[in-house]
Amino acid sequence: MKDIAIVGAGPAGYSAAITARKRNKSVVVIGQNTGWLAHAHSIANYPGLPDISGHDLLEAMKKQIKEIPSILFLMISFGIAIRVMTGGKEEVPLHWNVRGEIDSWGDTWTIVLLPVIALALYGLLTLLQRWPQWCNYPCKITDKAGAYKLMSGMIGHIKNLVMLLFLYITLSVAQIIELSTCVLLLIALAIPFIIIVMSKKFERFS
Repeated sequence: MKDIAIVGAGPAGYSAAITARKRNKSVVVIGQNTGWLAHAHSIANYPGLPDISGHDLLEAMKKQIKEIPSILFLMISFGIAIRVMTGGKEEVPLHWNVRGEIDSWGDTWTIVLLPVIALALYGLLTLLQRWPQWCNYPCKITDKAGAYKLMSGMIGHIKNLVMLLFLYITLSVAQIIELSTCVLLLIALAIPFIIIVMSKKFERFS
């Protein structure tokens, strides 16, 4: 069940979807990129994007919508870390044993390391998402290839999961929620699962 259904897969529809996602609403866009915009060779009057094709404009909007969850997870992690640092706590948990019990404590400032590391990983994954040619894939990847779109989507999913993982750990360190080993493993194992599934799809490009 989605909060909002948007009819129309053009610029107005995707702009509405981006705004809704920023307000933490789940969205479904109903429509296909088969209108005049998707086939436009060049668009020169869209603010901030001079001389872009209609197809590339729609793809950029789609990518922005998919980027919102990871940005939200990252911002929430920083917000929690700052709140804990300024909230008067003297120490935060650093380590849990296999039973989920805290067995090590550290200074409060150490919690900020989690969103900082998450930010560094976000930047690295974003670079790999934009320039996949840096990575080793079983086929040649160009901006126009179907393999590029597939790879970009894969890294986008991984980025969302990594940011979610760091948010979960940050919430646990802040003692807002209890750390669950099962939840931690579930999120962590979802990453190699996505890689394995997507690697099978790459076979049709090799």
